[in-house]
Amino acid sequence: MVRFLKLLAFVAAFGVVSLASAHPGGHFMPAGPPVSEDGMRNRAPEMLAKLVEVGKLDASWKGAALKTLEQKTVGEEGSGWVVSFFNATEKDKAKQTAYLFFTLSGELVGANFKGL
Repeated sequence: MVRFLKLLAFVAAFGVVSLASAHPGGHFMPAGPPVSEDGMRNRAPEMLAKLVEVGKLDASWKGAALKTLEQKTVGEEGSGWVVSFFNATEKDKAKQTAYLFFTLSGELVGANFKGL
């Protein structure tokens, strides 16, 4: 019974914290202050390396060149950074450019080969 009450208290506390971090409209606010363009030039390659490290991207992406870095607004999702990398060693031309999507505060929220 004590374990159940502890679990119930934990779940209730987590729910309150989740609600406190949201704002009207149901979207969560960025976790920190906006990252500058120079900050993203440093952060994006680090995140690309992590995607390689966890097996989401092939090892050939480890040294891929930063191609573009833009701040964009996308529909209701708001603003964020879109960073692309080019991998000339990739044989499939449709997969030579990888796009990484970040919040303004620099959190990685997605990646693909198609862009927006």
